[in-house]
Amino acid sequence: MNEIRNGMRLDEIYSAKLRALYAGYGYRMYKVNRFEEYDLYVQNKNFLTDERILTFTDLNGRLKALKPDITLSVVRNTRDEKLPVRICYAESAYRVPKGETEFHEIMQTGIEYIGTLNTLVMSEIVLLAGKSLQLISDTYSLEISHMGLIAEILECCGVGDQVKAVLEMLRRKDRHAVMNLAAELGLEEKKAKLLDTLVVMSGPLGESCRKLMAFDLSEKAKQILLEMMEMDDILGGVWTGCLNLDFSVLSDLGYYNGLVLSGFVEGIPVPVLSGGQYDPLLRRLGRTGQGIGFAVYLNQIDRCIREEKKETEQVQISGKADRKEAFAELERRRAHGEALAMMVPGGAE
Repeated sequence: MNEIRNGMRLDEIYSAKLRALYAGYGYRMYKVNRFEEYDLYVQNKNFLTDERILTFTDLNGRLKALKPDITLSVVRNTRDEKLPVRICYAESAYRVPKGETEFHEIMQTGIEYIGTLNTLVMSEIVLLAGKSLQLISDTYSLEISHMGLIAEILECCGVGDQVKAVLEMLRRKDRHAVMNLAAELGLEEKKAKLLDTLVVMSGPLGESCRKLMAFDLSEKAKQILLEMMEMDDILGGVWTGCLNLDFSVLSDLGYYNGLVLSGFVEGIPVPVLSGGQYDPLLRRLGRTGQGIGFAVYLNQIDRCIREEKKETEQVQISGKADRKEAFAELERRRAHGEALAMMVPGGAE
């Protein structure tokens, strides 16, 4: 195994580790095509982070696209089954990252679960996300949010047609802007305080949920909080990782409708893991049930992992040496884990 690892890139090593982790939870490896029909992405552009797509025309004159999103391909190419669909993948997506102006190959390894979601399933998904981060670094944090809960709270607060504006304020943690908007809308003090709490909240899941339960919320919002508290309790019996509730972890309400995940490791300012519950996408593509998944972005790995790499020793074989014995000695040393490059003098002997 060490010999194999020595010949692998760091992203390949961690992809293999992640796939082994997911296999232990019943996720089977799934391979998607590198490209799809362009129409798939045109018809579902609301589910893409960027509308720019790399396209080409195949030999039959059909317009194809290098896939910008893995989940879309998985949902389109799998079928509803009696048992939940549990798959993992190691794929590349081709898109323009936020704030960039050029296409990148985004190497990622992740999971997709399509079936009926309940507290136990959600707990296992969160646990796998946390364990994925632990495989990368000892110093990490997993931040979660819930789009359904946010939608309920914003409706309760009466922000009306300002939902998108408030979501952007939450994303930026712009407390000043939220308070100004609350004043402009003439929100009563309790509702303004609830909005303020959403902006500043960032802390342990159970504790944060209990703080929100103190507000006058809809029954649906309270039910979501109770489910998240149950999930926190279930996870507490098997995992001591860092799990926080933070409402700046957001996505478009048209894509994610439930739990949203974002994972960070020390030294990287952007998430190395992201995902969430995407029931609207399933309905859009004619599927039943519910779906959730996440991906680990392997392009970020070499920015945060500083594995000690063995230096290859240059070993000179003298022209006067017993070549057979010198050659055999090199092999014996390599068998014990040394990385050795044989150097032979040039010229005729």
